[in-house]
Amino acid sequence: MMGGLDFISKKSNLKKMNPDLPVLLISGRRDPVGKNGKGVMKVYTMFRSAGMRNILCRLYQDGRHEMLNEPNRDAVHADILSWLSGIPN
Repeated sequence: MMGGLDFISKKSNLKKMNPDLPVLLISGRRDPVGKNGKGVMKVYTMFRSAGMRNILCRLYQDGRHEMLNEPNRDAVHADILSWLSGIPN
């Protein structure tokens, strides 16, 4: 994973990404790994600055690192399914 973060942090690599690629970023605001949402917001900002147009970032107030296993996982699953249903075929 760290190699992937290094890869996407280079502007030259970000410019190679399809600007219409649908991207969903999810994290908890209490995730110490993601710096309590700040790391995910940094990635979101980098992607937007690189011209990505179809990107959504969801931060869950009481969520931690494993959003698919948190007490509010049903809401997270519903949000993911809703996002997926909006992607054109």
